[in-house]
Amino acid sequence: MQKTINNIHKLTVYQYKSGIIFGSPDDSFSLDINSKNLESDFLDSISNFNIDTIELIFFSSIPSIVPLKLFDEKLRNKYLETNTSIKDNIQHELSTDKKIAVVYSYEKLFVNILNQKKIKYSTMSYFTVLYNYVCKKDKISGGLSLYINFNENSFDILIFDSKEFIYFNSFDIKDKNEFLYYLFFVMKNYEISNEKDKIIFLGRYDNYSEYYEIANKYSKLDYIHDDSGNQFNSKSPFFSYLNENNFRK
Repeated sequence: MQKTINNIHKLTVYQYKSGIIFGSPDDSFSLDINSKNLESDFLDSISNFNIDTIELIFFSSIPSIVPLKLFDEKLRNKYLETNTSIKDNIQHELSTDKKIAVVYSYEKLFVNILNQKKIKYSTMSYFTVLYNYVCKKDKISGGLSLYINFNENSFDILIFDSKEFIYFNSFDIKDKNEFLYYLFFVMKNYEISNEKDKIIFLGRYDNYSEYYEIANKYSKLDYIHDDSGNQFNSKSPFFSYLNENNFRK
């Protein structure tokens, strides 16, 4: 049977330390980054895609966030000294509002495959994707807005005061108790008020129902969207939602 060609002009691939994840409207793929067959498996997976370019989103290291007016490209390696053990392939990019520079590094194994096969691609830190999405949202709370994104074994928290970005961090966690510990740590430092401030989860998913319940005891909650359905990106389910929006465009 002849393969159906998916007319995907831009394929988004998410790279983690352990593997890459990507999907089409019809299927999804998860490949081991250290597999000897990574190249052949990837090329076979995209053989029925009509792709102009690949957007590669990196989750492999925590970025450093620098106000644009203080950013010096010559100091990129210094910005990352305390954030990651990956010291090579340092990149930076500007947010869409031109207020911050995002400095990050990444493992080049998968990029080497794209280079060898002369596949066009762009790179971006996952934080930049989150920031660009959140900063376009209308004001949700009367005070501070704490946006939380869940990953497989961690969560990210971004704090905005209206449209003004004031904080970001990512915490490794094993369960809801560790999540609450770090959430309390941030809430205490920023003196979060239940009257005017609000926690906004980037998506509502069954896997994290206990996390929502425990956070709801201490703060007002909101959700960017409520969808417990199919998430091809199990490591970072909110990015499945973003990817679906790209397909609809």
